[in-house]
Amino acid sequence: MRKEATPTICAACIAALGLSFADGIPDNLIDELKSEKFQAREQAEAELLDWSREDPEKSVALLLEQVRGADDPEVRQRSHNVLRALAMDEYMRDGEGFLGIQMVEVRAEIPGDDGPQNRDVIGITRVLRDTPASDAGLRVGDQIIAVNGTDLDTENALPSFQELIRGVKPGTEAALMVLRGDELIEVEATLTRRPPEQGGRFFGQQMMDMQELENRERERFFRRWLENLEN
Repeated sequence: MRKEATPTICAACIAALGLSFADGIPDNLIDELKSEKFQAREQAEAELLDWSREDPEKSVALLLEQVRGADDPEVRQRSHNVLRALAMDEYMRDGEGFLGIQMVEVRAEIPGDDGPQNRDVIGITRVLRDTPASDAGLRVGDQIIAVNGTDLDTENALPSFQELIRGVKPGTEAALMVLRGDELIEVEATLTRRPPEQGGRFFGQQMMDMQELENRERERFFRRWLENLEN
């Protein structure tokens, strides 16, 4: 079953609501986390997350107190959810960008105002499922010629492309200039964090499902993150 969209509250409203770190987590938020109404609990969790993001270092200790010691299981679980969200903020911030394709370096004729140009580009040979590439609609046979307005190095297209993609922060968009047939189009892909390599490779006959790999890596990161807090 699809979970209902979580409501959010703008960060600019935090001060106006009187939510500060001086006296710990505001009592009104804790009370709302215990509410009998599901929507009220969802709203309180969203507000708690926004409040926590204002000063993650201070909020983490306060949230841990709730996870360890709150009497109400709903408060413990939702405080844990907020801790996970803060950890995922860090996870996304610290990683390298990942698109999710198999590729080869190919020679292509690129149309232009001054006539066609022959240059090396990236040819897509496989689009991995459940990746930014598949979500953005990239296809086998597409040829990538630029990333975020930067043309690929015509003599080193593959390393040039890899460097550009890895330099894009996870969670942000990469604008890809793509040659599809005879047409130049722009495809925007929201990159995820580059997953760990499996035996030195991402791909192969025994390739793990990329979404499963991503979920496992997130869970591993969160466990390490919590252990570091508790040590």
